[in-house]
Amino acid sequence: MLDQEDFFCPYQICVGGKDKVMAMHGIDALQAMLLTLNIIGVELALINRDSVGKLFCDGVKNGNLDFPVPDWHRD
Repeated sequence: MLDQEDFFCPYQICVGGKDKVMAMHGIDALQAMLLTLNIIGVELALINRDSVGKLFCDGVKNGNLDFPVPDWHRD
């Protein structure tokens, strides 16, 4: 049996003077990255909800933050 390596993908979100640094772990690099993209989508959706839609990307007018969003956010 081969030794398993842990794969992780760190991310950082800075909003309103608060700095959050986290990492998602996966069985391989691709899973770690996909989990990270999904959790960033959740984090941004929560920030956007709590800021009453004031979160945006520069140059994007439709409010799309280009991250996967949870189903509850679409309602």
